[in-house]
Amino acid sequence: MTLHRTVLAIAVAMAWSTSSVQGADIVLTPSAGGGVSVTSADGSVTRLRVAEDGSVTIPGTIFKGSNRFIHNFGTGNTFIGEQAGNFIMTGANNTATGLTALASNTYGAANTAIGSAALGNNTEGSNNTATGALALGFSTTGNNNTATGAGALVYNMGGDNTAVGSSALFANLGGTSNVAVGSRALKENTLGGGNTAVGTQASGNNKGGDSNTAVGAGALGFNATGSGNIALGMGAGANITGSSNIAIGNIGNTVESGTIRIGDSSDHSRAFIAGIRGKTTGSANAIPVMIDANGQLGTVSSSARFKDDIADMDSATDALMQLRPVTFHYKEDQDPAGRTLQYGLIAEEVAQVYPGLVAHSADGQVETVMVQFLPPMLLNEFQKQQRTIASQSERLASQAARLEALEGELAEFRRMLGRPR
Repeated sequence: MTLHRTVLAIAVAMAWSTSSVQGADIVLTPSAGGGVSVTSADGSVTRLRVAEDGSVTIPGTIFKGSNRFIHNFGTGNTFIGEQAGNFIMTGANNTATGLTALASNTYGAANTAIGSAALGNNTEGSNNTATGALALGFSTTGNNNTATGAGALVYNMGGDNTAVGSSALFANLGGTSNVAVGSRALKENTLGGGNTAVGTQASGNNKGGDSNTAVGAGALGFNATGSGNIALGMGAGANITGSSNIAIGNIGNTVESGTIRIGDSSDHSRAFIAGIRGKTTGSANAIPVMIDANGQLGTVSSSARFKDDIADMDSATDALMQLRPVTFHYKEDQDPAGRTLQYGLIAEEVAQVYPGLVAHSADGQVETVMVQFLPPMLLNEFQKQQRTIASQSERLASQAARLEALEGELAEFRRMLGRPR
């Protein structure tokens, strides 16, 4: 044993109940209730104390090398990690765990940062929660943000944002009141506000669009500036670039706005909507709803302001009487209680007479008769018949008048001849 270890062991033994040197260690056993303390040079301030039960009291900062490692500078602050926090801030009630977490904070208060560089550049922002490496890492003044995930809200300057997922709201600068849940959700958003994106890369390319809602991986994936869109389902509304669209299970269209699309014709072949059948509309001015070959629902406009090339039908309906009204049963109608007898036309037969009166399926097959055109055509034929009847009535009336005149003349002639009638 070297001289300095011997001297230290003797000196320590004078203050402790027992002491010993075991290998490279000096073992101290304090008296009951005792401990070991390190004080200032004059003994007035305790710098370090190890109690008998192992409790350690350190009023100062623990350094790792030359870097601050554990400290509670300020009021109500707790910092754990190399260079976490600093010694110049006035902000209170902050908690930071991780390398350089909250390292630049000055006035910011009530922040929680967990992860390497989490809230690392925050200076004045308050009430933020960052969990994950670089979460809110370059945010300086934003308030009331929650970021969970590596790189979540990393460039944020806005407030009231919530990002859960790696790189969620990654590029957000001034956007506020956004909610992004999922890896890279709203990743490219910079100024857009009031957006909600749930799912991997949901609304991932939005930059300045506001008030969009995207639920599903890749939903509203290519929208950059459109606002007020709603997309539900994986890839729903992925092609949308306009505004005020609703896409449910449909990728949408790049050039449209104010459009509702539900389902995809390649995946869905039937639709059931409750609350329609047997329900009378609240207004007496209800009109029929039609569907075109693209699946768009709408009504038929009759106003002249929507039409050109207006002309009388005249002889265009002459062949109408060639159509064959029939009764039939639908093949799918196999109700054991009895099949429903139907009344109508055969589309193939109508196509032979009036090709423009039939609609075709996507593969070009004759599918149905556009019956909405039949009433005006029937009216034209009815009016033609009425004109014929009116003309015939006029001729009959004229003939009756002539007959009556002839009978008068005949009676006068007989009178002149002295013959009784």
